[in-house]
Amino acid sequence: MSSLIENKDVRQRPEEGFRRWFVNSHYDVIFWYDRQGGILSGFQFCYGKPYHEKAYTCGDSYSSHRYVSSYLSDSGAGVLETAILKAGIIPEEEIERFSFERGELEPELADLVISKLQDFNKRYQPV
Repeated sequence: MSSLIENKDVRQRPEEGFRRWFVNSHYDVIFWYDRQGGILSGFQFCYGKPYHEKAYTCGDSYSSHRYVSSYLSDSGAGVLETAILKAGIIPEEEIERFSFERGELEPELADLVISKLQDFNKRYQPV
């Protein structure tokens, strides 16, 4: 386990607001603001690096949890692997691990991420 550190070399595009990016070997957590020092407008919590990455995205009026899953099919010309976008709950062990690896992330931001992940899991209903 390693603590999150802030990547200070994030490309900023004025028309896209301001971004902060925290990273370790397992997580990427990116926050979007309307401008530097401005209002938080959303974040993306990515976990499962480097091989089974999943992403929870949260904005002002939406949230989603998506990951790519492989599907094997026999097309007659051989077995093909197809990537399929899937949804599901965020494993509780990921939320717990994140709380221990928050590192340089301010406590109020870490608490917000954890709260949103837990709320999503409570509301998630498979389609």
